[in-house]
Amino acid sequence: MASARYTLHIDPEDLKPDEPRGPLTPKEKWQNFWFYYKWHVVVGVVVLLLVIFMVRDFVSRVEPDLQMSFITSQSLPQAMLDNMSQQLEDAGMVPDINGDGESVLQINLYQLSTDGEESVDYANQMAGTVKLSTDLQVGDSVVFLTDDLESVNEWSGAFSAEEGAQWVDWQDAPGLANLDLTYEDSYTGQTVDISELLEGFVVARRGYSGQEKEEVLEKAAQGDAFFEALTGIPSRW
Repeated sequence: MASARYTLHIDPEDLKPDEPRGPLTPKEKWQNFWFYYKWHVVVGVVVLLLVIFMVRDFVSRVEPDLQMSFITSQSLPQAMLDNMSQQLEDAGMVPDINGDGESVLQINLYQLSTDGEESVDYANQMAGTVKLSTDLQVGDSVVFLTDDLESVNEWSGAFSAEEGAQWVDWQDAPGLANLDLTYEDSYTGQTVDISELLEGFVVARRGYSGQEKEEVLEKAAQGDAFFEALTGIPSRW
């Protein structure tokens, strides 16, 4: 039995057991749920949004009919690449190969230094190397524009004349002669002319060793008509 000195100041009401409480109100239920599961909800919402964005990007992505690529250590603005692809599409040079009702040319930029002398951001160098290697392996790009074809060929082995590679100087490519080589700088709002920058470039199509997969050669055959429209050099197929 508890000693009297321990129970002397206890209120008898305090010794009564708690009365069972009634059912929780909707508000109390929500508060309890949020207290215990708020981070689960936050993480779930973030994951759901990521899935929605990925699905939307996949569904809305337009598959290009043809691809061509710049290989250079220089940084070329995306506005210039977009302007160039739009002009070539509008000129009717890009066929609707995939039959989706649109003629789409994708222009890639592989920014890398092939001679080791140019100063290129390391991340861009690594990304450009990996992307270009993949491109050459699967045969995505059918036309290449570069200001250092010799070094690109030494690095990749894809532009050897013995294996069928051909090229012309940029200024000698009739399909590029009437391009508007200006774009609007998004930061300054000024119009920039890049015609002088591109004077040192050549327009090339790669060679093939004969060991490539059938789908790579099929892309090459589809792209040769585009190369002919740009340069005047007849298709190989």
